[in-house]
Amino acid sequence: MIEAVAIALVLLVGVLIVALLGSRGRLREMRRHLDRSKSELERLGNSVPQFLWKASADGLAEIVNHRFSEMTGIAEVGTSMEVIQGAFHPDDVEPFFAEWARAREIGREFRGYHRLRMADGTYHWMHAVGCPQYSESGAILGWYGATSDVDAEFRAQEEVRALNQELKSLVEERTLELKKTRWRYRTLFDDPSLGVMELDFSEAKRALETLREEGVHDVEAHFEHHPDHWDAMITKVMLTDLNAAFAEMCGYTDGGDALRAGRFGGTQLCSRETLSKLFLSSLASDSGGFSLTTEISKVDGSRLVVACSIHYSQDCIATITAVDITERETAHDLMLAAQSELARASRAGSIGAFSASIAHEVNQPLTSMAIDIETTRRLVDRPEVDRAKLKSMLDRVSRNAKRIADIVTSIRERIRNRRRDAQAVKVCLMIEDTKTLLHREAAARRASLVTHCTVGLRPVFADPVELQQVLVNLVVNALDAVVDVPEEKRTIDLHLDPDGPDRIRVRIADSGPGIPPDDLDKIFDPFYTTKTNGMGIGLQICRSIVEALDGELRAFNRPEGGAVFEFSLNTVPASAEIAAAG
Repeated sequence: MIEAVAIALVLLVGVLIVALLGSRGRLREMRRHLDRSKSELERLGNSVPQFLWKASADGLAEIVNHRFSEMTGIAEVGTSMEVIQGAFHPDDVEPFFAEWARAREIGREFRGYHRLRMADGTYHWMHAVGCPQYSESGAILGWYGATSDVDAEFRAQEEVRALNQELKSLVEERTLELKKTRWRYRTLFDDPSLGVMELDFSEAKRALETLREEGVHDVEAHFEHHPDHWDAMITKVMLTDLNAAFAEMCGYTDGGDALRAGRFGGTQLCSRETLSKLFLSSLASDSGGFSLTTEISKVDGSRLVVACSIHYSQDCIATITAVDITERETAHDLMLAAQSELARASRAGSIGAFSASIAHEVNQPLTSMAIDIETTRRLVDRPEVDRAKLKSMLDRVSRNAKRIADIVTSIRERIRNRRRDAQAVKVCLMIEDTKTLLHREAAARRASLVTHCTVGLRPVFADPVELQQVLVNLVVNALDAVVDVPEEKRTIDLHLDPDGPDRIRVRIADSGPGIPPDDLDKIFDPFYTTKTNGMGIGLQICRSIVEALDGELRAFNRPEGGAVFEFSLNTVPASAEIAAAG
């Protein structure tokens, strides 16, 4: 009996040992699973774009994921709210934490916005959301929350608000302009010295379209060979309105008599060789209008010489304004003499402007020469003369002296209404030469000149002196524009790229503050300048030179900051380049 009990006890102990060993294995497995879950949870918490946090019931930070440190550069947070508050924008600390305290007091979900200092020192708008954790009895055990970077959304909203305000201002401006335009038109219509007439040529337009469909392309030649078609066409133009001044010019007692005539031909406004033919020819080519001097045949047969301006819209309504210049035409010779005097006076004014131009253009090379001469003097005074350096300085002085002579010659020939001989200019080489010329100016301003030239571009046909004047002026202006930005950002980019198959585009971009919007439309005006020591003629000279080369100089601001000046020029045809090479 005792042996049986002993055996049973042994078996029971064995079973218990086996069960205990199994439980310990399962416990280890559960611990490993728990560790893996904890690691996964930590990775999840640190990989989300928001920074997650846990706070105690009294609002102290207990846990913050690594995203907070990545954003702010603060390595250790702990439970100190002072550390977290220190990263807040000073203006947001009091209102944000007051709202946070109210949320804890009443136990409701917390939402708030604040600015947080990033690791690079900038502030980003953040949106914080916190939810309370309750015990079974309803007491708040703590808070869980997440804070998201909403800076882009905030700035987008600010831009939308600014755009809406700008749009509202534009609508108000356009409404005011429309009111002014209407008032001006009525004032113009009631002017006793200016004849105004409105015509409806919708029927004539349809008749012209019919002719086009029938294969008539040269409308003027068609009407010349078919005068009866012209007579039928001109009667399709309806007179819809005219003022008292125009009625008087045509010989009517008032506008009502002329309107009752009802047709454009009833006004007998010039012959088919002048206004009428030009009118319908322009109509057929869809141009917007024209001006000319013509004659009006009045009702009594007498004739007046008038200066007419005709403008017509897409809705087939034409407005004709006419001024009686009969007396002026009678004194035509005197007018020509007056015009000659005016031309001489204008030429005298131009000479004054060219004098200012000379002073403006030679200032930079003269300044460069003065610096180089002073450097040369110091080199000569040294015990051992660096001949290579001395030669480099003298070469630079020589180039600047030649440049001054070329500038003066170019301006003198412009005064004489002559242009210098143009030649094929490789713009990329000229850009590099300009960079060399202005190396000292760039170094003095601690700015970088960077060139970007597309290889293989054909040359342009231009006066090299004038073209280099343009480049030097624009680069010097760009250097002046970057003096107030940090040194590491003082960069001037000179780009040369193709602009279609037969043109090149030169672009000079700086990293300065840009051009004030109010000045963009004025910077090319003569004697308008934004510099305290500027003369206001440099950009005007540049534009004149570029326009003489069949180009257009434009200025605008870059979205990322800084101003851009660019122009396009025609390249030398490939056939001409091959012939010159041969």
